[in-house]
Amino acid sequence: MELLETGFCTVCFPNAHTWSLDLVVHHDHKTSHRANGINSNDLVLITEFLAGATKHEGDWGEETPLKKHIPRLRQLLGLPENTK
Repeated sequence: MELLETGFCTVCFPNAHTWSLDLVVHHDHKTSHRANGINSNDLVLITEFLAGATKHEGDWGEETPLKKHIPRLRQLLGLPENTK
């Protein structure tokens, strides 16, 4: 994984109307996934997921089951949608 801060660079993106923090997840040497508009909560979700947590601690210490955030984690990490 790499966090790209180039979306904050006015030299790189002089016509950008908004700033953006992006996450690139490298699945193997040939494929990668880029998620745009990453926020601090997204980074917390990824950290909790990788640590094996079962709960997500949100703002003001509010806890929710991490499984409620699976759709967002799939978007961030470039994982396929759950098909049944």
